[in-house]
Amino acid sequence: MHWYTRDLKDPTELLSSEYSAQNLRSFLWLTSEVPHLDPIDCNRIFENSKLLKILDFGDLVFNQYPLGIENFVLLRYLKLNIPSLTSIPSSLCNLLNLYTLDMPSSHISEAPSDIWKMHKLRHLNFASIKLPEHPGKYCNSLENLNFISALCPSSCTEDILARLPNLLTLRIYGDLSSHQSLLSKSLAKLLCLESLKLVNESNTPELPSILLSEYQYAPWQS
Repeated sequence: MHWYTRDLKDPTELLSSEYSAQNLRSFLWLTSEVPHLDPIDCNRIFENSKLLKILDFGDLVFNQYPLGIENFVLLRYLKLNIPSLTSIPSSLCNLLNLYTLDMPSSHISEAPSDIWKMHKLRHLNFASIKLPEHPGKYCNSLENLNFISALCPSSCTEDILARLPNLLTLRIYGDLSSHQSLLSKSLAKLLCLESLKLVNESNTPELPSILLSEYQYAPWQS
C-alpha cells in the first residue's frame, strides 16, 4: 500500500499538482487558514477522484452544496460545513456505502425519503435534522445507525424510532414542549439507547423530567 501526503495552503493547489487526484482515497482538510471553498473549485478538484472513501473538509465552509459529491460511490465518511443548507439533495442518498454523514452546521428541515435506503449509515451529525416518515419501499430499518445529533422532536414518532433499533446515542433539539407525550412514549422504542440529550428551545420549566415521566427504562438502566 502506498501512502501520499502533501501539505497544501489551499486545496485548489491540487488542480496544478503533479500528483493526480484520481488516485485519492482520503482527503482531510486540517487547517482554518482558508475558511471558504467555492463549490465549483471543489468539483474541479475531485471530479476524477472516483476512489475516495474519506472526504473530510474539517472547518472549511461552503456557501452551497457542492455538486458531484454523489459520484463518489465508495465514500464511507463525509464531512461538510454548509450553514445555508436546509435540505439534503436526494442524490446524496445514492452514497450507499456511507457510514458517517457529518454536516454539523446545517439545519435540515426535512431529509429526503431516500435516506431510508442508506442501510450502512452508523453516524448522523447535523445542527438539526428532521427525518421523514418511512416510505415503505425500502428495508424496514436503519439497523446500523447508532448515533444521531440533533433530531427534531417532530421526528421522534414511535414508527421512526422503532426503525432505529440499535441507536446508542441520541440528541434531540427543538421545541420539546409541543411533543412531550410523543417523546415519552416513543423513546421506549429505543431499547439499546445509552445516551440521551434533550436541548429545549421552549420556555417550559423542568421540561426534561416531564418528558421522561412515562419513559420505561430497561432493567440495566435502572
